[in-house]
Amino acid sequence: MAETRQINADQFISIYVTCPDQACAEQIAHALLDAQLIGCANLIDGARSLYRWQGEIADDRECVMIMKGRADRFPLIEETIRARHPYDVPCIIAWPFVAGHAPYLDWLAGETDAPPHR
Repeated sequence: MAETRQINADQFISIYVTCPDQACAEQIAHALLDAQLIGCANLIDGARSLYRWQGEIADDRECVMIMKGRADRFPLIEETIRARHPYDVPCIIAWPFVAGHAPYLDWLAGETDAPPHR
């Protein structure tokens, strides 16, 4: 029988980031995965972003990233993203898991179990 762990969904977060292109998003995702700071990154290329920047309305194509990791590692996740992101003010937003599919949470816990390294 497989070992089961007591996993609480609230120890995990989803992290939403927009990047100027898929190459930037892939580079950030690989750095976070290599450091075991996230277990998964979904890249959604071709998103259209409309926003105000320096008094003007901008209309750009971007690559959206949705990643999953541990809440207590957000400071390292943010630092890793900021070190590799070309925007002056990158969108880096996290929200907690409210609930989750237990086998997925167990997998995510296993993928991010190692002490974080850079």
